[in-house]
Amino acid sequence: MTKQISFSKHENEVLHGFRNKMNTAESTEDVKKFFNYTVIKLLNDIFEDRVKIDSEDIRLKTDGKKSYLIEDSLLKQEGFQNIWNNSDIKRILGTFADISLKRYKHLETNPEKTKLKIKNNTR
Repeated sequence: MTKQISFSKHENEVLHGFRNKMNTAESTEDVKKFFNYTVIKLLNDIFEDRVKIDSEDIRLKTDGKKSYLIEDSLLKQEGFQNIWNNSDIKRILGTFADISLKRYKHLETNPEKTKLKIKNNTR
């Protein structure tokens, strides 16, 4: 049995700020950007310089069964594979994706609130 590595400390360090960003997201594009930025920052903090992570390596998926997409180029990196398979990173990314998708769907079904919010901020 392999010992599971936990990165909940890293998760907790960014979770509050992430929730704040999601609450202030004014469009579905904001939600995607905030998800991407936060997850890339989180993974860069975890892997430091051992793994090369590009901004396009992880994206929020708004349709289908999976809530996020990870590029094969990242999954195939040896330094990433071991941690990915033996840690709680999958769960952490799932948590961030679930929060993002909830906000995404809210904004998608209530676009008039978004337009009103933008209109009120321009005064």
